[in-house]
Amino acid sequence: MSAIFRDALLARRERFNALFAEARHYQPQLDGAAFGCVLIDSVAPLVEAAAAAGADAGEVSDGLYTVALELYGHGMLGPERNDPWVTAGWTAMTGLAGPLGRAPRRVAAAVSNALRNLGQTPGARPAEWIAGLRACAEIMDEPETLLRAGQALAWRCGMAHYRPDALAILAALPAELAARVLGLPDPVRVPEALGRMAVDPWHDPGQPAHPARLTRVARVGGFRGFGGVFLAPPAVTLLDGELHARDGNSEGGIWRVCADAFGATFHRTVIDKWTEAGTRGSPFKLVKGRVSKVGASEADFPDLAVVTSVAANATTLAATTPLSHYIWLVAAG
Repeated sequence: MSAIFRDALLARRERFNALFAEARHYQPQLDGAAFGCVLIDSVAPLVEAAAAAGADAGEVSDGLYTVALELYGHGMLGPERNDPWVTAGWTAMTGLAGPLGRAPRRVAAAVSNALRNLGQTPGARPAEWIAGLRACAEIMDEPETLLRAGQALAWRCGMAHYRPDALAILAALPAELAARVLGLPDPVRVPEALGRMAVDPWHDPGQPAHPARLTRVARVGGFRGFGGVFLAPPAVTLLDGELHARDGNSEGGIWRVCADAFGATFHRTVIDKWTEAGTRGSPFKLVKGRVSKVGASEADFPDLAVVTSVAANATTLAATTPLSHYIWLVAAG
């Protein structure tokens, strides 16, 4: 432990002791020695990094102590019980020294919450989010602006249901920061990229351009016993233009499915009446494994020669098959 952090603890010893005593009143299992390890391993390096960037070590210690104590009490930060991604985030926040020094409690809590959610979402990429946020912090040290970028970045790292809010956030961010989130080398390209993504969920501006062709852009769902979603082969339909999936027969649970170029998420829901959607009203057709779309070339998908349900909107065709727990998504990718 450095002298900087030791002095900050000593200066606020009564306050910190009172906070810990209050927490242990409600959670008698809290161990002072174990929390001391949290302070040394997770809090001290951040205080030192923020102080080196010009922040007040006492204020930073105060903010981080309260968040660390709460996370420790909930088993997310500590030597014996922890959330590995939350713990990794606290290590990585040394790269956020500027914004952390200006708003330690706000930044630490937001980063922890984001990583908790990413880590619990199948298919999400928390390590990518950590690296991306650190990259954004290289050009932005204003806390709230950086955290808004982090929200948009979470979408890019697999939280597909964040898409509408993320597009709005990116449009309001400084162009250089938005470009960093989108993986674009030139901020000038941001408006065009946002325009394309607004109408095409399968457009990734960070990837090389190529002629549009029908392709399987994703295969989502899977068997719950192997970490997927469904207990039985699902069926799909559309409701207000959004894809929904049902687990097996009419008695199965229903999910709203959010999917795009960056990931897919499933959200439990209830609908009044399940209606088969098919491809009517969409530019897609599926006939015995051959998919066509107005304005795009045709393509064969042998796995879709026999399907149990089909649904399509303006950009995506979804199909299920009799012996699979997955949903096929086809688009002009």
